[in-house]
Amino acid sequence: MFQYNERNAQSPGNGYLPDQPQIATPTNLTVTGPAAPNPTQAYYFRQAEMHDNSYAVFAQTDWTFAPTWKLTTGLRYTYDILKGGEQFRELCFGLPACLGNL
Repeated sequence: MFQYNERNAQSPGNGYLPDQPQIATPTNLTVTGPAAPNPTQAYYFRQAEMHDNSYAVFAQTDWTFAPTWKLTTGLRYTYDILKGGEQFRELCFGLPACLGNL
């Protein structure tokens, strides 16, 4: 039997522009709705977290049917659960500024 558990949390990455008041109240130029407020004045934010659980059961048999021959068979069942999430936000004043960070 085998069990594996892993948690991976990427530390947040941020970039701030405290001297740009426009960053605190961004405008969304698309039709998807208003932009969320940005009280920390971060122009860049990323964060990710993953959680993995893996379970396995395996069996093996060996059969020696001649002095120099052996047959080995095996069976394995695995069940994996992988969950996670990622957040990313980037604010910029114009399209050329955004393309430079891609």
